Amino acid sequence: MTVARLARAAAIVALFGLLSRLLGFAREVVLAAAYGASGATDAFVNSLLIVNTVAAVLLYTLVTLIIPTFQRERADHGADSAWRLGKEDAALIADLAQGFAAAVEETGAIDAARIKSWRAIARTGAVVGHADILALPPSR
Repeated sequence: MTVARLARAAAIVALFGLLSRLLGFAREVVLAAAYGASGATDAFVNSLLIVNTVAAVLLYTLVTLIIPTFQRERADHGADSAWRLGKEDAALIADLAQGFAAAVEETGAIDAARIKSWRAIARTGAVVGHADILALPPSR
């Protein structure tokens, strides 16, 4: 990915972040018009503030740190390298395996002994698979 395409992608994400803020402002105006100022509406607004702050921090972390680091890895070591995890990523691999095992265990489709054996496997590497999907409405 070129620098121009990366900058364009970052600008699009930032634009959606700004749109989110504008919609949040509109929500505040509607709340004030409908319910006025009260302790209940203040509690509601403050609870949303906490959630929105966490979401904003994660969004801007994604835009400023994770996406450029991922793209740099792809540029320096090839398109597949950013999707490969090695020995230095052992903790992440273990967490991914535990998460997958827990999700399968909740379905009840596979017996607990087999899932326990999955968890016991020592992993020294992993390849994260993904599929890019874009769904567009049919043109008329």
